[in-house]
Amino acid sequence: QQHNVVPMPLVTGEALANPYVVRRDDFRRLPRWPNDGIEQERKKNRESGQDSTCLGRIETDDPDTIAMTELLGGYPSKLPLSEIEPEGGTEAEPIGFIRSLPFMFQKTAAKEQSNLPIAKSHLIEAYKRKHADVRRILKEINCEKCVYKGSCDESRFPDFRTIIVPLFQKNLASDKNVELLFGKVSHVRHILLEFGAQLADPPPENSPAGKVLSQFLYVPEVKATPAPKSCAECGHVSDDEDCSKCSACKTVAYCSADCQRKHWPIHKPDCLRAQGKGVSEKVAAKAQRKVEEKAALERSHKSKECEQVKKQFEDDFTAYASEGPGEHWAHDCSGKRLRIHVPTVYADQMIGNIAKIFLQLREEQIVSLGMF
Repeated sequence: QQHNVVPMPLVTGEALANPYVVRRDDFRRLPRWPNDGIEQERKKNRESGQDSTCLGRIETDDPDTIAMTELLGGYPSKLPLSEIEPEGGTEAEPIGFIRSLPFMFQKTAAKEQSNLPIAKSHLIEAYKRKHADVRRILKEINCEKCVYKGSCDESRFPDFRTIIVPLFQKNLASDKNVELLFGKVSHVRHILLEFGAQLADPPPENSPAGKVLSQFLYVPEVKATPAPKSCAECGHVSDDEDCSKCSACKTVAYCSADCQRKHWPIHKPDCLRAQGKGVSEKVAAKAQRKVEEKAALERSHKSKECEQVKKQFEDDFTAYASEGPGEHWAHDCSGKRLRIHVPTVYADQMIGNIAKIFLQLREEQIVSLGMF
C-alpha cells in the first residue's frame, strides 16, 4: 500500500520531530514498544522479590527517583537521583549512567529483535519493483544511487546509518516510512534508538562518537556513496579492480577464485533465482545446511577469541593488581592522565567483574562511543 511522502526541509536538534530523537538519559520520554527491555526488567523486579540480580527500592520524595522506580520496578542505587546530582550543575558520570539505564535496557532488547538481512532484502526488493514512495524517500535523502548499487551488488549495499540518519534530519523517519523502506520498524529499531539519541544530544565533533556520526549526516547536493566491494565468502574488502563479480548473476563479488568455489553451495540458489531459474529442494537444502555449518564455525571462532581475550585481560590485570596498593597512572578516553589507586585486597573480585564488563563493551562498542 502506497502513501504520499511529503518532503521536509533539513532540520536539526530540538526541531527534529520523532519519538526516537530523545536524549538517552531522558528516561521519561523514551519511546515504548512491546517487549522493549524496560517491560521485562519491570516484570522481573516486581516478581522476583529479594533476588540479588534485581533492582531494589528506597524511601524518597524525589520525583525523578520515584518515576524511575515505577518505570523499572526497582531502583539501581542507594541514593536518590537528587542526592547524586553534583553541585555546580555539571553532570557526573554516576548520575548519567543511572538515568541512561532504561535506554540501555531498550537498546539491548532492540538489538536482539533486529534483523538487518531481512531489512536489506526488503529495501532491495522494493527498489527493484520501482516502488514510487520508496524511490521518492531515497531521492529526498540523496541515497537513491547507493541503494541502486546495492540492488545490483548486495556486497555494496550502504551502511544502514547512511539512510537512517538523513531520514531523521529530513523529518522523514516516521514508522510508515521506516516500514516502507525496511519492512518492520523492529528490524532497524536499535539504529533508530542509538542515532536518534545522538541527534538529540550531539556528541562533540572531535569525540569518537562525533566522528562516527559525522560520516552519516545529510549534506545537500552530496550523494551517499555505496559500500566498497567485499567478498561474499570471507568478507575481505577490496578495490573494484581486485574484486570479481559472479559472472552468472552479477549480484555478489569475491576476492579470489578459491573463495568463490567455497561459497558456491550457499550462493547457488540465489544465483539461479537471480537468473529467473528454478531451484530444486536438494539445492536449497544443501545451501541451508552450509549456511548453518558456516554460522556454527563462526560462533566457535568467536567463542575461542572471547576466551583468549578474557584470559589475556585477566592475566594482565592480575599482574597489574599484584604490584600491591599504591598510586598508578591511567588515561581516560580523551587522553587525560588520571591518578588511580588499586587496593590489593579487592583484586580478585575486581578481576572477574572488570573482565566481564570488558567483554560486554567489546560487543557494544557503539554504546561506549555514544557515552563519550
